[in-house]
Order: sequence, then structure tokens, then C-alpha cells
Amino acid sequence: MLLVALALPLLCVTWAGSLWYATAADAATFGPHDRAALSLQYTAMLSLTLAGSAIALRLRRDEHGGWTGALVPLAIVAAALALPERWARLTTSGDDAWDAAQRSWAALLALGLLAFTWANRDPASRSRRSQTG
Repeated sequence: MLLVALALPLLCVTWAGSLWYATAADAATFGPHDRAALSLQYTAMLSLTLAGSAIALRLRRDEHGGWTGALVPLAIVAAALALPERWARLTTSGDDAWDAAQRSWAALLALGLLAFTWANRDPASRSRRSQTG
């Protein structure tokens, strides 16, 4: 959890620069009005990535568990591309499915945050509770 807290400012600055670059150009696919929605997608991907890494490290105590974090974003994008057209999550702001996609990204963000919180709970607290009760 401490490592995530240390890396978060760098991730925020990098995202802010990327977001400005991607939405400020005249010929950009997304405009300044799409920044909140794109940030929602980014934070959902980040939370799912961190949750996947945290769960893998909790289940696998060896040094290979952290590699899951590199695979989670690829799996999410592959799943988003493989979904049927009516469940499209990678859309542009002019598409009819844009609002539904944003609701799905919000649900994925909540899922990622819950999973990350669950995976980072202290395993010793359960044994302490069982000893006192």
C-alpha cells in the first residue's frame, strides 16, 4: 500500500500530461469536455490493475505474483474488444453507447477499489481477532 501511495503522484502527473496532450489538439478524437470520462476510464483501469496485482501477491507469495499487474490491463482491453457491439466499452463521445460505457467504467472502478481494499487487508488482524474472541 505504501508503494502505491509513493507512485500515485507520478501516475497523476503522467495522466494529466497525457490527457491534456490527447484532448487539446484541434483534430483530437476527444475534446476537453471528455476529460472527466477519460479520467474515469483511466482510474478504473488503474484500480483493476492494482487490485489484480494485490490479489496475485496475496495468493502467490513468490516473486512472480507481481507480474499480474502487467497482464491485467491487457486482459481488460482484450475483453473490451471481444465483447459484442451492444456491450462496447471502448467508445467515443459521439457514439450512442458512450453513456452506458461510462456507467460500466464506474462499476469497474468500484469493483477494482473494493478488490484492492480486500486484498490489502492485514492478514494478521483475523488471527488476532480469533485469539481474543
